[in-house]
Formats: sequence, structure tokens, C-alpha cells
Amino acid sequence: MTRLAFQVIATASGSRARAARFSTLHGDVETPLFMPVGTHATVKGLSPEDLEAAGARILLANAYHLLLRPGVEVFARVGGIHRFMNWPGAVLTDSGGYQVFSLADDRVVTEDGAVFRSYVDGARIALSPERSIATQLAIGSDVLMAMDECIASTSDYATAAAAMHRTHRWAARSLAARGDAPQALFGIVQGACFDDLRRESAEHLVRLPFDGYAIGGLAVGESKAERERCTALVTALLPEHLPRYLMGVGTPLDLLEAVDRGVDMFDCTMPSILAKQGVAFTSGGRLNLYRGVYKLADAALDARCGCATCGQYSRAYLHHLTKTDEPWGGSSSPATTCASTPTSRPRCGSTSSPAPSRPTVTRNARSSAGATTSIRPSWRRVAVSVATTRRSPGSPFAARRRATRPSCTACRAK
Repeated sequence: MTRLAFQVIATASGSRARAARFSTLHGDVETPLFMPVGTHATVKGLSPEDLEAAGARILLANAYHLLLRPGVEVFARVGGIHRFMNWPGAVLTDSGGYQVFSLADDRVVTEDGAVFRSYVDGARIALSPERSIATQLAIGSDVLMAMDECIASTSDYATAAAAMHRTHRWAARSLAARGDAPQALFGIVQGACFDDLRRESAEHLVRLPFDGYAIGGLAVGESKAERERCTALVTALLPEHLPRYLMGVGTPLDLLEAVDRGVDMFDCTMPSILAKQGVAFTSGGRLNLYRGVYKLADAALDARCGCATCGQYSRAYLHHLTKTDEPWGGSSSPATTCASTPTSRPRCGSTSSPAPSRPTVTRNARSSAGATTSIRPSWRRVAVSVATTRRSPGSPFAARRRATRPSCTACRAK
């Protein structure tokens, strides 16, 4: 029995897509899902109420950034990240391995861990697997990530093998550091784009008592075909009774392909980055609202979507907000992106992307009891950038009274 009590609800015929549910210390979560990225204990441009309205049940925060600012002493003082940011749902924290990788010019990685310079005050910081886990526990996240050594997916074989073996050693240290704490812990499969290394890494990690497994080291230089091949290879080797998480992948098509191959969880900063540029993902495809063609476009952003943005604002107005650099229009806010699920019940999420129907992932599902159902297991109310998993009547989200949101653009930008 794992800490998440992961349960597969339905599987698709003709693919590895599945619908599942797991329990965290802050409520149940249904998959497949995309975790909004709240690196600094906030999702850019969105309040917790926005995320609640979009249906998000789990957010991603980053231990590396939160270690540097505001610091673990703040979380210890206020009682954890949930109280700090007023978020009643679940939180998954990244270990900081990818951020260390991104500091290639100013970090040293040894067997003990990584040493880098703080971007806050210039101090030298040592991050070991033990300190990463201690930081995540202090933050109070529901799902912890083992510290890994992330490298470019285009690295040579010797470099990839060395990083993979170090990741395995750090995985064991991360488990020991977690100890008897109630939080779940995921191991991370590495191996660049070498099939034998990916296979070795998966087979090694599944022998360790993790509560779920992530596929790391992708979306960092490889081709789309290589990423899909590695994803299919690894998911086939991971346990059926535990969640699978593809890290750092976030385009609509990439998510569909990965769900088709058996992935349950995703995250990516791409929606926030593109939203700042006036990009909207709709059921009809990607729109660049910065273009002049939308200046006189008196039409809804997405006629198939029932969200407040699509129901109340024209493309012309959203184009205007983007051109004038208004935070409401240029950040990852409800005014910039929306999505419809492939079911007949469109849902919209702030900073969400389209989930177009795809035959290979929307066939009839077979429930765990063996009966054929009409659930589309790969997309149970999935929105790409803000998960729109179903709400339970007793959830803290349903019980919370939503505050009236200011209609003034200036107020909303605060």
C-alpha cells in the first residue's frame, strides 16, 4: 500500500491511456492531469480562487526557488505552503535538479550534491538529496521528488550513464531522508535518449519503494520522435499500480501523445510564458492575439467554450489588452487562454490549452471491474495547463465561498 492509494478507474482499448485517482494529504486527485506551475508559491497571473474555479486540484512548486526565497524558516513559521498561499489543494514540489542543470555556468555537481550561487544574495548554496527532501518537507508539499542529476538529452553515452547511476544513488538517499514522513515520494527515471539506459534506470528504480515514478531528462534538446519513443519505453516498464509523471512537457499534442502512452501527470511553464505573449490555445487551435488581424474581430475567443472570458470578451478586446501590455491580457490570466475538453462538456481553465479529440485515446474504456464504460479515460475533464479534474461534493473547494472578483482591470492587476 503506497501513501497515495493510487487506483486505476478505467483503461482505453487500443492504447495505454487510463483514468485514475489518488489520495493526498490535501484531497483526492484524478488523472490524467496537468499541474499548474506555481514556482514561487504562486501561479503567475492567477489567484487561488482562479485556480479553484478552473478545477485545479494539485499545483507544482519548486524547492530550489522556495529555499532561496522566502526560505524554509518562513514555511516553518506559518505552517507550510498551503497556509502561506491559501491553497487547500495538493502541492507537488520539484527537487531542484532541473534548476541546478540550468545553472551550467555557475554550479558544481559532486557525489554529495550540487553547489551553486544564490540569485538572491550571491551566497554559495549546497543542495544535497537530504537537504532537498528536508526543504520539501518543511514546505509541506504532498508529493516530494527525489533529487536527480538532470543532463541534456543529447548528451553522450558516458555522460548519460554516469548521471543515471548518480541519480540512482541519490534516489536511495532521498528515500532514507524522507523516512516515515506521510508525504509521497517519486523517483525519477533518467538515461537521456539511450534505450538501454532508460530501461536500466526504470528497472532499478521500480525495485525501490517509491509512491510514483517520473520520467525526467526529456524536453531538453531531443526531437519529438525521440521523446515519444523514450516515453513509450519507460511507461511500459513502470508499475501499473503507481502514477507516472512526464516532467516538463506541455504542448497540447505532446500531452495527447504521452497520455496515449500511459502517462498520468504533467507540468510545464510554457502556458504562462506564451500567455505573456498574447497566445491563446483554443479548441480550434493556437491564436496569437498580438496580431493586427484581431483588432476588429468582434467574436468570442472560442465559440465552443463556456468560460467567462469567451462568453464576455471579444478577440478585439483581448487583442487590445495584449497590445497595451495590460497584465490582465498579457499574463497567464483568464483573459488569454481557454480550452474545451474532447467530451461534449467543454470546460475552460485559466492558462489552459486545447485538448482536441483523438481516436486513439478516446475509445470506450474498460473499468477495473471489467465492464465497458463510456468514460474517455485519457481525458477525464483534462485541461492542459490547469487540471480540470472533477470536484467531489465534500472537497474544500466546494465548501469555500468565493470572494467577489473586482471588475476593474487595475484592481485585478494588483
